[in-house]
Amino acid sequence: MAILIDSVIAAFGGEQVQEGIEFDLPVSETVSIDELAVIGTADHITLVACADDDIEALLSGRYSTKTGLLQKTVIVTSYDTLRLRHFLAQHSISGLLGLRLSSSSIRPALQSMVDRNTAAEDRMVTAGTKVLTQIARRSGVPGVLAELVRRLDGWAVLLDFHGQLIDSAGAGRLHIEDATAAALNRPVRIRHTGMQVHPVGADEDRTGHLVISTRISSSSRARDLSSQAAALCDLLLRTNDPSHTERLGRHVMIEALLIGGRRSESWLRQWGIRDSHLCGFHLSSRTREVDIESLMTRWFNQLGATHLFTVDQQGARGFISSSFAEHLLKLADSFETYGGDTVYLGLSRPTPVNRLSTALHQARQAHGLAIESGQRTALFELMPTIQHVLSNVEPHSHESIASLLDPLRDTSGAHSDLTQILRVFLSHNGSWRPAAAALSMHRHTLNSRIDTIERLTGLDLSLADSRAAAWVALRCLDLG
Repeated sequence: MAILIDSVIAAFGGEQVQEGIEFDLPVSETVSIDELAVIGTADHITLVACADDDIEALLSGRYSTKTGLLQKTVIVTSYDTLRLRHFLAQHSISGLLGLRLSSSSIRPALQSMVDRNTAAEDRMVTAGTKVLTQIARRSGVPGVLAELVRRLDGWAVLLDFHGQLIDSAGAGRLHIEDATAAALNRPVRIRHTGMQVHPVGADEDRTGHLVISTRISSSSRARDLSSQAAALCDLLLRTNDPSHTERLGRHVMIEALLIGGRRSESWLRQWGIRDSHLCGFHLSSRTREVDIESLMTRWFNQLGATHLFTVDQQGARGFISSSFAEHLLKLADSFETYGGDTVYLGLSRPTPVNRLSTALHQARQAHGLAIESGQRTALFELMPTIQHVLSNVEPHSHESIASLLDPLRDTSGAHSDLTQILRVFLSHNGSWRPAAAALSMHRHTLNSRIDTIERLTGLDLSLADSRAAAWVALRCLDLG
């Protein structure tokens, strides 16, 4: 959007006489030679509009006291003579000569061009500020930084008052090091020039620093947008979230329901849920632009459903009445942000409330299928292959197939932790590190447990057939 000398030539003609400054800098203002008193910035060009009388006065020495200032500007005139060119060369003054404009119309025409550009820049800043504000409500600090970087075509680093990294977007390690040095005025060599440092918070109560670098030519737009982003970040960093206790309570409730048994039914009744069966769900997005917690809260309020969900880095997981399940699928299928971001939802089949860990396990499997297939939603009930096999197995055979896992039962006859470890290991496709992380145990410990499972069941889980047999047995156990 910046006005360059080339833009002026394209509009009004003229020939460059380059002596004092670089012509590839953007134009910031237009003044008359009488108004010229100070140069605002060395990063922009000031155009000095000169009528014929001004040129004659300049050549006669009337403006000799302004020669030093004129060396940092570009004289613009319809006048073009050898005498003028010699004068400019002698005093190292740049010019744009011979414009296709009358002497009296040069200043108004140039000023109109600058004003139109300024108005366009203001509109872009206003539009950008509105979008940043909307994203701040939805995605917090990470969303604000991501949108700012997209509009500035650069990178951004948010630091606290002491220079510790809070978040960044588009920035690598060297960018963060340079941003920290610039924000704290450290006497080190900075490798990335052209950075802007914006205070986050008032001087007497500052919460941090926002450092940006941009590839757009308009530094004023970058400065205005970044100032607005810094103000939004300050507001977000100071906001006390009163729903923290509620989120913690929901998380504890979900973990308690996964234990199963009669206690689960009792807790649900106390929470006003009378359903004998619930569907498990797992919802996530591949971008931080989507605030999963706010989205789930809005959807559950829209459906009039009890907030039986918790949110972590993997997304939202929880339970919903089967009467609302179809509506939840429709909401996920139709969800899409203005930037094209979407969500992925996996939904289990209706499961007795005393066995909700099974429902959540099914939801995770369906969620994985949704991501792999590129579909927004997936139903566990419609998952191929295994479900097809199970549907063709007589119900009385389920117990026989599941007996493969009987050696994993404890002395009371109930399945031990080894059964759950096997389930998680297989659900992560036999990948040690993700399975160990999901079980919150060290990889070596998981290796030892899998060895025990193989010894007790006679399976070799390094073989595809053994893994398939174990998975079918687990599914039949769920159906039992």
